[in-house]
Amino acid sequence: MSEIKIHIFPIGKVCVAPELPFGGEHYSALKASGVLDRKSKRLWLPVSAYLIECAHGNVLFDCGRHRDMSPHGVFERRAQIRSLGSLPLYFTNQVVVESSAAIDEQLAARGVAPVDWDAVLLSHLDCDHANGLKLVADAKKILVLKDELRFAENGSPVNRIRYNADWWRGTKMQTFDWNGLMGSAGRSYDVFGDGMLVMVNIPGHSKGLCALRITGEDGRLRRRRPREKIVGRRCCSPASPTTARRRKSRSRGSGHRVGSGTALRASPTTISMSNRARLHYKRVNRQRQRRCLLLISGLNNFYRGCSEFVKNFHSGITRFAWYNFSHSQKRNQNGPELPAMEEHIMQTVITINAVIMALFFVCYSYQFFYVAVALLKRKKFTCRNENHRIAVLIAARNEENVIGQLLDSIHAQKNYPMDHVDIYVGADNCTDDTARVARERGAIVFERHDTVHVGKGYVLNEMLKRIKRPGRKHYDAYLVLDADNILDPNFISEIEKVYSSGYEIVTCYRNSKNYGDNWISAGYALWFLREAQYLNNARMRLGSSCAVSGTGFLFSDGVLEACGGWNFFLLTEDIEFTIDNVVRGEKVGYAAGAVLYDEQPTSFAQSWRQRMRWSKGYLQVFRKYASELFSGIARGSFSCYDMTMNIMPAAVLTGVSVVVNIGAAIANATSGGSMAVLAVSVLQTLMSLYLTLFVLGAITTVTEWKNIRCAAWKKVLYAFTFPLFMLTYVPICIVSLFTKVEWKPICHTRVMTLEQIEEPGLRAS
Repeated sequence: MSEIKIHIFPIGKVCVAPELPFGGEHYSALKASGVLDRKSKRLWLPVSAYLIECAHGNVLFDCGRHRDMSPHGVFERRAQIRSLGSLPLYFTNQVVVESSAAIDEQLAARGVAPVDWDAVLLSHLDCDHANGLKLVADAKKILVLKDELRFAENGSPVNRIRYNADWWRGTKMQTFDWNGLMGSAGRSYDVFGDGMLVMVNIPGHSKGLCALRITGEDGRLRRRRPREKIVGRRCCSPASPTTARRRKSRSRGSGHRVGSGTALRASPTTISMSNRARLHYKRVNRQRQRRCLLLISGLNNFYRGCSEFVKNFHSGITRFAWYNFSHSQKRNQNGPELPAMEEHIMQTVITINAVIMALFFVCYSYQFFYVAVALLKRKKFTCRNENHRIAVLIAARNEENVIGQLLDSIHAQKNYPMDHVDIYVGADNCTDDTARVARERGAIVFERHDTVHVGKGYVLNEMLKRIKRPGRKHYDAYLVLDADNILDPNFISEIEKVYSSGYEIVTCYRNSKNYGDNWISAGYALWFLREAQYLNNARMRLGSSCAVSGTGFLFSDGVLEACGGWNFFLLTEDIEFTIDNVVRGEKVGYAAGAVLYDEQPTSFAQSWRQRMRWSKGYLQVFRKYASELFSGIARGSFSCYDMTMNIMPAAVLTGVSVVVNIGAAIANATSGGSMAVLAVSVLQTLMSLYLTLFVLGAITTVTEWKNIRCAAWKKVLYAFTFPLFMLTYVPICIVSLFTKVEWKPICHTRVMTLEQIEEPGLRAS
């Protein structure tokens, strides 16, 4: 008789809500997710895989988590989000895979190579069972139930969160169908045809969930002899005879024991709850139910309050307007003709504003779809790192205060060979020690003294011309940064991964050093976070082109050659560069893991100048590329439509609305009427815009909460001030239509390290 050995390998641990393993019949997706629970209420449970040594060879049941969940053997949030491919799934379970605990590492320590595994059996395709599948990709056979694979890939909103096809994509996974009638569901699969290993269907947790029934040649389960050593650690402590009988009776029909053999459940451990524990979790469930109901009730009351406020506000303004109409009638010599005229003016203005709001909705409704895509849709592409040669380009003007921290953060990059990276600094008309500080930090400095052609575009053009001279190094790609930036330690490796996946231009995740300074810096930062998460992220997942945003973007040498060099000198050279490539059919990629921090203006005067330049630059870009963009739209290019909406219609429609309202007010005033028409139309329009912008800002604040580096009360406060910041664009757009704008440098003074950014309590100079 051949001996069967079962080795249990603990593969890290997972933190979950108690309702996920113990929910029973009262299981709820919201409760099981634990998103409404405190961290102290969560449980840490072991994750296990099982190696079965039998007559058929080495058989692995489940494979646990991949090493990339914890690359350094500790909890790493960003690594887990990237590995899972789903932010909601990360919130549901956090994982730690200790050093040497991955399944391939443990088996290698025992001298078992992947090619020695005769079969890998998957109970189902949840992340704690299939995330490490690529670690066992060299096994001779990988089996999963056909119904389970079909269930995981059906594309429903829940499954898009729960499963990620990247876990098994590229493996030689085979599917099987039922060939037996074993188990309570009457569905089973005999793996080798001799009844030794049988996959038994126990549906519920997933459609194709399977337990593994193991039977010896004598038809009995082999027991461990008294002095025999077991590999790994036991999931349960030894039980007394009474407890054992109780556990045996509870296990009947539940998948623990089937027929004359034993079944390995799909859960990572077998846990028996006492009556006290069961009562505790029942009480906890009731408390959480009450909290959920209170939360839902509060949100409902808040929504009803906002609706009533808007309704009463509009009604009050209208009553105020007609009160003024009635009094103006008494003052006017023409008697009853004036109210009819004023009513006509008012109705005309309201109609025009309604048309403009409808156009806003038609033009920009797709961006609300972007929000859903960013929250629900999984990443579908795979990335690899090829270690290209990269030249970092930094245009700097009087940046001696901050450029040192940027260069230090570049030298501190991880997971990328820094001998493949050269740093170039263009010191543009500097009157301070920018060039000296850059040279001391190891950068190659090009000093420039041209007071006629000023601006970032001219600096980049001259730097690239010098770099491209014969006899100099050849670079595969160029990374553009601003002197006030600070890079995450994995920035270059992450942006290069997306570049290696086939994108010739890649932009990054842009965060802020000084979110909590005031409502102006917070307005900038929240907009950039929204742009990264709900515009570029969604575009990337839908296969559309992203947009370069000022700094932190990488482009290939081939793109530079196709553009005929850097010939982008408008006030918004980044948007010009984006549009030029989009109309030529090039797609801009987005690297969500490449995190960059920059300094935002804090004074309104400085902000006014900067956004005036942006508004004017948008007009310049639209004037230059309008015909090509419209041609692209006619050809069916959604990227061209998206870019057109980003650079022009908002300013045009806002300007039209303002001109109409001002014209109506002037016409009404010259006829002897009141200013109520203007008050009604403007206030109603502004209230609608405020609520729309508040929703966008609130969604971004909630989803990016942990990435915003400031106090919690400031995060809440600046969600309410964000619409005010955006509404200040209205006068800026109007003024930019009639004002000549020139490029002026922004003074950066915030000296911070990455540690000070990530810990807002630390002082910064």
